[in-house]
Amino acid sequence: MHTISSHFYVALVSSYNCSVVFLITILQVDTIHSLFLLDRCTCAEQYFWAFEKEIVV
Repeated sequence: MHTISSHFYVALVSSYNCSVVFLITILQVDTIHSLFLLDRCTCAEQYFWAFEKEIVV
């Protein structure tokens, strides 16, 4: 359950600054898959979608 909270937090931060997301993602070893999406994403809006999908999983 903790993972879900972390993902949501990252998504919120992405809206503020993508750079922050990268830092947070690195901190979260469990979100390795998200890191890959980060490199592929270009907009903050896309970040939220990618992270939201992870939350559902």
